[in-house]
Amino acid sequence: MHKAPTIFYPVLVIAAGALSDIVGGRDTPTWEAAAGLLSFCALYLFSLWTAFSDRCGRLLVITPAVVLTALTLTLALRFGAGMVWLFSLLAVVWSAVASWRHLLHPPLVIGLVSFVAGVTAVYADGEVGDAIVISYSTLLSGVIVTIIVRLFSTVMELRQAQEELAHSAVAEERLRFARDLHDLLGHSISLIVVKAEAVRRFAECDPSTVKRHAQDIEAVGRTSLEEIREAISGYRERDLNSELKGAKLALTDAGIETEIVHDGPPLPVQADALLGWVVREGVTNVIRHSEARHCEISVRHRPEGVELEIRNDGPRTKPPAAENDGGAPGHGLLGLAERLSAAGGALATAPGVDGGFRLTATLSVARRSEVRVGTQ
Repeated sequence: MHKAPTIFYPVLVIAAGALSDIVGGRDTPTWEAAAGLLSFCALYLFSLWTAFSDRCGRLLVITPAVVLTALTLTLALRFGAGMVWLFSLLAVVWSAVASWRHLLHPPLVIGLVSFVAGVTAVYADGEVGDAIVISYSTLLSGVIVTIIVRLFSTVMELRQAQEELAHSAVAEERLRFARDLHDLLGHSISLIVVKAEAVRRFAECDPSTVKRHAQDIEAVGRTSLEEIREAISGYRERDLNSELKGAKLALTDAGIETEIVHDGPPLPVQADALLGWVVREGVTNVIRHSEARHCEISVRHRPEGVELEIRNDGPRTKPPAAENDGGAPGHGLLGLAERLSAAGGALATAPGVDGGFRLTATLSVARRSEVRVGTQ
């Protein structure tokens, strides 16, 4: 922190008492006292700079503070009176070194400097009352500086935490957008391809069917544009019932016999949306990566939560990595696994019992009665 030392520069006004004694001729020889005070002020500023500078190592931080201590003792014992008050400035330096650099224990350092200031004042002037005042002033200066430095440290930590949170939020938003875009476009494009193939097959023999599929392509395209806009805005959520209906339509158009089993009470909004994503991605993979003739989608409630299973009887035509764009995390099945894991669920894939492929998503959800109590 480059601005931190400047706060302690004005504290040099404490040296005004020593300067007054020099100007008034009470400290003699005058040139020696003036040179000593000027050296003290310069070393004080340099010590603060090294204490807060990131470019200075431990030795370069400690050495000026030690020299300043020796100079303060010399001036106080040599001239007494106003020079003894320089211990308050010495406490400022040692408190900054101990608190900012964490090289020493601040209370111990402050107490030691205050004790030395009191003893030196007794030897210099012989007045115990004045020595107590000087010792207390030195202690107070050290405590105040320690508090200020701790506040600076806290502010810096908060700023760093804010920056880290901002970077994390940006990375999370990018990941969310990548997942949404993958899931939205993968499903929609697969459906458009299926419809386009139907148009090609019936182009000459069944114009009415061609017209219907062309209208479907237009509708899917418009819906996809709207979903992309919603994904960019961050408002897009999957609805399980809607996705099940869309899945049945897409699978039927692809010539895949579809069976959907959905039982149990309504799910919480987050779980419902998350399983909607699973249905969309799973069905997209069935259409794109298998030659299935039959597909079964089941949503069943278990004691431990809800289970969604997508089974098909077709052999896979592409390796699993193809679903994830080369295996990159955050897309396809890997992206779904990350989402489910973050919500306390899990995603599993395995070959079917009688061939084919099986995708299973499990998610822990509150029972219906618990949901009602939580929303009252």
